[in-house]
Amino acid sequence: PDYRRAGYLAATQLLLNGYERLVFAGTPADWPGATLTLRGFADALHDHGGGYDPARHYLAYPFEVTRIPCQRQTLVTFLHDLPPNTGILCRSMDMADELLTILREEGRHVPDEFGVLGVDYLEQSLHAETCDAITFDRVAGMQRAIDGITGLESYPLRDHLVPSVIKRGTVREKQ
Repeated sequence: PDYRRAGYLAATQLLLNGYERLVFAGTPADWPGATLTLRGFADALHDHGGGYDPARHYLAYPFEVTRIPCQRQTLVTFLHDLPPNTGILCRSMDMADELLTILREEGRHVPDEFGVLGVDYLEQSLHAETCDAITFDRVAGMQRAIDGITGLESYPLRDHLVPSVIKRGTVREKQ
């Protein structure tokens, strides 16, 4: 999958729909796909959003938010300090689900006050119905893997699966 393009696409979706501040929610020492997603997100901010500053645009999402109260409180404090009209790209659908739950519990309004978008690395995951998502064609990815193993087909190294957007109402539509 073209993870870098996914991050770029997500950031431009949030910007085009009027969110003034963008944040990428990731985890420390993230896996390569999420790191590439963050690079694409940063590229879009450089191209269209005035530049990328990790101190302003990156949330080191704490692990075990739902089980460890102090980590949940750290996240709540961060979210409380964000201005309205913030768009948040989460590195996974699980993270987006947790974030949506916390925002709603804290009385924050999605999608008017906050836009939430997740990257669904496994198209149509268990959590896919809750949040707008950047997805990849899982069937095409599996076919490429099978073709590569069996030697039936080879794909150039840069021939990535293209991301697409699935709308579910957690990012507003600019009129």
